Amino acid sequence: MSVRKDKTTGKWYAVVKVKNRDGTVRWKKKRGFDTKRDAKKWESAVIDEIAQSADDLPTFREIAEMRHKAEELRPPTIEQCEFAYSMFPFQDTPINRITREDMMKWRLSLSEKGYSNGTTTQILAKIKAVFRFAESIYDYRSPANVLKPFKKTQEEANKEMDVWTVDEFNTFLKAVDSPLLKVMYEFIFWTGCRVGEAIAIKKSKITPDRMCVFDETLSRDEKESPIKNKHVRKIQLDPNLYKAIEPLLSEPGPYLFGGDVPMSHGTITYYKNRAIDIAGVKRIRIHDFRHSHVSILYAAGVPTKAIAERIGDNEQTVLRVYKHLMQSTVDQMNEIIEKLHKN
Repeated sequence: MSVRKDKTTGKWYAVVKVKNRDGTVRWKKKRGFDTKRDAKKWESAVIDEIAQSADDLPTFREIAEMRHKAEELRPPTIEQCEFAYSMFPFQDTPINRITREDMMKWRLSLSEKGYSNGTTTQILAKIKAVFRFAESIYDYRSPANVLKPFKKTQEEANKEMDVWTVDEFNTFLKAVDSPLLKVMYEFIFWTGCRVGEAIAIKKSKITPDRMCVFDETLSRDEKESPIKNKHVRKIQLDPNLYKAIEPLLSEPGPYLFGGDVPMSHGTITYYKNRAIDIAGVKRIRIHDFRHSHVSILYAAGVPTKAIAERIGDNEQTVLRVYKHLMQSTVDQMNEIIEKLHKN
């Protein structure tokens, strides 16, 4: 499938590959479009027409359950998937009969349900994962590419962001009954790394002199890739954290947390929320462990440039993203100056 411009006429044309029932291939082609948009519109219409005329594939729900078994998803991850499926009105529709238009209309309706952008983006990710799985086992082109993530404004991101003090984190940690998860939470909180980076960390990235290299991340779809912004960084672990992870370094398997198979995002979030409820501390997201780390360092007087290098961001990003957290420190500073001046 392709849309190109004819160098001779200056017009656009579209070509679509069609697979016949007997296995042979033919091509549908149309020329003379004034704009690329018109050519792509024709291409999409032909693809949808082919999908409608093909033998029906299993329903979305049937393929979702196939994926759960094939990828051996864990109960907490399946629970998150089921929540996403409950938002999707085409569960009982053959997956090849779900069109781009259906997907786009559903995405728009999802934005009106009042969920946070973070929640709606995660719903979209779970739905897209089912369509990707269908593509991997059938001769089928997914319409899920129209499900673009919802973008957060900086104000929305700031509103969602919350932090713990060290005392709140330690209270939470006492309620974690899994030794492995306890060390995982400590690792995220005291390094300020992203949760995907912690999941992807391999024992080979940690040296006896307590240095740790962050160069990979693992997405919610369990795909490994270079870290965000490709900002490879090397930081030193504090002695207490290194002591906590040291027993894991001699366990079988390449991953620090999980051994042969890395821990899932769903598992980390599920047990984090459970421990929060037991501990009675305010509920924050797992990503807020990273924000808490930054807040603690800034309050201790660490320069923003050093913080940025430690967490894998540039200084301008730290100043922009954490501006509202830093403001509280500025306010405290102004209060101290006022009291000192009065005295």
